[in-house]
Amino acid sequence: MTESYRSYGQRPVMTLAYAVLFMPFLAVPLFVSSVGPGKFVIIFISLYLIAVLIGLRISRSKDGSFTADKTSVTFSQLLGKSVTIYFSDIDTIDVYNRRVRTRGNHRGVGRRSFYVETIIITTLDGEEYKFEGEMDIIPSSTLEATGMMDKMFEMGRFRILKKHIEANEIY
Repeated sequence: MTESYRSYGQRPVMTLAYAVLFMPFLAVPLFVSSVGPGKFVIIFISLYLIAVLIGLRISRSKDGSFTADKTSVTFSQLLGKSVTIYFSDIDTIDVYNRRVRTRGNHRGVGRRSFYVETIIITTLDGEEYKFEGEMDIIPSSTLEATGMMDKMFEMGRFRILKKHIEANEIY
């Protein structure tokens, strides 16, 4: 079972870290070339802004994935470390959904609403792992009123993973 998902949340510290990480790679050509001091400052600032924009793009593209077999599940994130959790080490698994509404600007442009599915896995040694992903469900009051939204939540990636873990868990 292999699934990909778009992670939810923002990491401003990681954005800064990526900008600092990319800066040396962009600044090296400046030290090699023969550019005057005035142009050097302008080029240096321009390259730094490019590095910040690249860092912002990388930190916001937080696509994650998980791969589950009969004994373990491995969560991976773009430019992040992988976490492998063995089913025999799992104590509890909780999955829940919540609706998120973004603000947009003062005229409401850019406002959107979506659901976030969260899985929290607690291991026997007390460690807690939390993964969040945007769901491919568009909020609808009609679906909520008819109870169809609950059926759609049951088809979420993390709920299916929870069922898979519970079916293959070794006691």
